[in-house]
Amino acid sequence: MTEPTELEDDPRSPLEQARALRDALLRAEAMIGLLSVEEAERLPGLYAAAAAAGATEAWRELGDCWAEGIDVLGYQPEAALDCYTRAQAAGDPGAPEALARLALRGWPEAGPAAWAALQPAVAAGEPRASLFASFLCTRRLGVEADPALALRLAMVSAESGAPEGMFEVHVLLRSSGAPTDQSTAWCAKAAALGHPRALYNLGVFAAIGEGRPVDLAEARARYAVAAAAGSGLAAQNLARMRRNGEGGPIDLPGAAEAAQTAAALGYPVPGFEAEGENDGWDDEEGPEGAEPS
Repeated sequence: MTEPTELEDDPRSPLEQARALRDALLRAEAMIGLLSVEEAERLPGLYAAAAAAGATEAWRELGDCWAEGIDVLGYQPEAALDCYTRAQAAGDPGAPEALARLALRGWPEAGPAAWAALQPAVAAGEPRASLFASFLCTRRLGVEADPALALRLAMVSAESGAPEGMFEVHVLLRSSGAPTDQSTAWCAKAAALGHPRALYNLGVFAAIGEGRPVDLAEARARYAVAAAAGSGLAAQNLARMRRNGEGGPIDLPGAAEAAQTAAALGYPVPGFEAEGENDGWDDEEGPEGAEPS
């Protein structure tokens, strides 16, 4: 159990001290030598002191530090789960979502606690809680898989106007074998609100002719919009299409720009080097094909 750190002569509250140290660690100040490891290791005690002083969010914020693995503290999901459980017990309103996020990030042990913590808000029809419960249900985290329940929960979010909920309804309908026009309609609604994955999927559907004729010019245009919205997959495909003249003229500078965007978003394009000759391209073509996300 983390013991509260004895506070030094500091006018700031325990929570303010903890947040200041956390922010320094987010800047990796211990890793680069601007802060001692001993000082970094005071963070749990400072947050414990903040929790003891009545800051209900303190345990959640410490849990976030463990879940993110900031600086020298490292990724410790067990510690994060313990902190989020304490935050839930303290009545922190952000704890249920934090538990769900931990489970969804690959720590299934958090699933049962997350599912239980979300239920009061789900029963009250809260859209965001319903969406996270749908995610857990689909992935069998803390609850048995139930496609019908997952869809009902996602629909609560979608009907509230949340693009994330609309996209999840699209995904669930598409995976269930529902008519293409039904799932695509929800994708289009999410895309109209700027959802990057929805924008990307509309580009894929135009490229492969799912539920409609193939239209490479439209696919190229939709990939451009999706890439600008933050879809790395769309930027990848846009780079290929501009490079190969698919759906429009060959555009090597534009292809290079899209490839750089894709790489920045974590989706490097095969055959492209930012500092290479021929606008960065070698003799190989970019990525082939496209799959909905």
